[in-house]
Amino acid sequence: ALVAAALRLERVPHTPSDFPESGLEQAALDAVLAQRPPLEAMYPLAPLQYGLLFESLLRPGLGVNTLQQDIGLNGNLDEDALRDAWREIVRRHPILRTIFHDLQGEHPLQLVLRDAAVDWRTIDWSDLDEKTQTERLLEYVEEDRRAPFEFERDPAMRVHLIRLGPDRRRMLWTRHHALVDGWSSAIVLRELVETYMHRSHGGEDALPPARGYRDYIRWLMERQRHPDAEKWWLSHLDGIQAPTGIGVARDWHRRMSDAKAQEHLHAFPAQLGAELRSYAQRRNLTVGG
Repeated sequence: ALVAAALRLERVPHTPSDFPESGLEQAALDAVLAQRPPLEAMYPLAPLQYGLLFESLLRPGLGVNTLQQDIGLNGNLDEDALRDAWREIVRRHPILRTIFHDLQGEHPLQLVLRDAAVDWRTIDWSDLDEKTQTERLLEYVEEDRRAPFEFERDPAMRVHLIRLGPDRRRMLWTRHHALVDGWSSAIVLRELVETYMHRSHGGEDALPPARGYRDYIRWLMERQRHPDAEKWWLSHLDGIQAPTGIGVARDWHRRMSDAKAQEHLHAFPAQLGAELRSYAQRRNLTVGG
């Protein structure tokens, strides 16, 4: 009878023990689950993620912390195999199936969907001349960068394939920095190429299992629970009763706009650039610019 009753359930009931990192009691957990498709995991945001999302919500429509890669694809391309490869990449990496909950609240969470479709779009400009294609591509890339993500509804990532000719395409991969950084992007693209090669030739995927972002969050939470951490902060913040001002107006963010942004160029010796890149590579850092 119990088995029959379980089979009739449209949703499997969960308890807080199913999502231990969430910190939610049963009532709050039920409210979150009632609004969402089936979830695989639920845990807090890393501080850096929260900061990146805060900046994007603070200045909507400007593409703040949106990453893009516009990749030229020349030659014979199996579009179906490419789309399938992206599906596999999203399946194997939980962070690419992640949405967010209560970003305006005190304790926002990230929710890993059990299944998530790739936000895929195919656009055909093959009937346009090359000059028009170039102009339209520049406009499209900028419009896509500024297009907002629905952080609490869908994973903040999309892939658009633009046909320019029989053997010429552009693949535009747009995602939010809270999901993927520069180093992770290289891993995703390397795995995408390998998966595409296997699928376009009828082979089996051969990638080893991937570690999820949840492991990092768990490590971070354990580190924050360490008794020495609280002692360190209490000692260093002793006597501080109010926020520390940094000499700027409190409404600085309301006066920011792209129109006020400026670009300053400075030439550095080639040797200095080589030393910076070498230093960054040794310490797994990213050199901007």
